[in-house]
Amino acid sequence: MICFLFFISGLFKFYQSAIHILEAAAFFNMEYMNIKRNMFLNLRKTQPIFCKLKSEISIVL
Repeated sequence: MICFLFFISGLFKFYQSAIHILEAAAFFNMEYMNIKRNMFLNLRKTQPIFCKLKSEISIVL
């Protein structure tokens, strides 16, 4: 009986640590997605400048 209780408490501790790891992973994943989205948005803002530069270069050539 006592061994069973130790086993249950060990499982509970294991699940707690697994949940903490999953929470940390989800947080880092959210941060990573935010960084990717911000990079994409910044690219979209700067892309017209590149298009203008391309057209100006092609006009010069």
